[in-house]
Amino acid sequence: MQTAQLQTYAPRARRAFIAAVTPKRTKPNGRDLVALRVVVSGVKNGAPHSTTFDLIDYFDEVHHISARMRCTGYSLSLTGLTQVRHQVIRAERPARLERSSGGETMKPSSRSV
Repeated sequence: MQTAQLQTYAPRARRAFIAAVTPKRTKPNGRDLVALRVVVSGVKNGAPHSTTFDLIDYFDEVHHISARMRCTGYSLSLTGLTQVRHQVIRAERPARLERSSGGETMKPSSRSV
């Protein structure tokens, strides 16, 4: 296919793909839900310790904002902006974790990266 043909074909193919998959990806009157659990286990002050964080978010009916937008979209866009603005500072020596001898905990490595 030549370049001129690709330029006219690509938009049509993209539109056809979006039309085909949109009904399966979206629910016109659907209300989404995000459920997330993070469990962190390790040793704190010499004793086994575990902390659990639960997040449940629902579609915002008043502002028509999906839970997915709040839980992923906003944070991803802010991360992208900080990277583009060069606000992310690279460490001289990135942190490196290694397993302790027992294998159940992680600790900062004393070795250079």
